[in-house]
Amino acid sequence: QLIAAMNPCPCGFQGSDARRCQCPPGAVARYVRRLSGPLRDRFDLTVEVAPVPWADLRSTERGESTAEV
Repeated sequence: QLIAAMNPCPCGFQGSDARRCQCPPGAVARYVRRLSGPLRDRFDLTVEVAPVPWADLRSTERGESTAEV
């Protein structure tokens, strides 16, 4: 089983509401090509995950327990 993660672009902010991506289109294309086609073909599932705001990460509020979920 393989789980991997990568940013959507070199600066990491493409598609983010928090900051504007500063990468030119050519840089984004080169960045995506770094992951070879044969390796990409081995991923059966690709999920895009939105960034979590820093305030939510620092919150002391307890979430649901495993039993509740």
